[in-house]
Amino acid sequence: MHIITAISARQGFAETCIRARHSAAAQRLPQLHGDPFDCLLMMQAEVDRMLFLSTDSQIMLYQKDHVHGSQGKGSGQWPLAGNSSRLS
Repeated sequence: MHIITAISARQGFAETCIRARHSAAAQRLPQLHGDPFDCLLMMQAEVDRMLFLSTDSQIMLYQKDHVHGSQGKGSGQWPLAGNSSRLS
């Protein structure tokens, strides 16, 4: 088993897949951020009801409740992205 996989599994994290619904959600965003992959990851977290952590101040421009970063945005009610305990 790869070391990253082993550590992640031990800490209760699981891999997530990017799906068409994530891409569709990202395409609906206004163009406030120059990195489409960051937007895709942020919307993956929103669609799958996970917390998105970032230190990118531009991603904070979207003012999403599930986005947390250095500016303290978000409500704290979402599980961590990748954590196997998700909201139902």
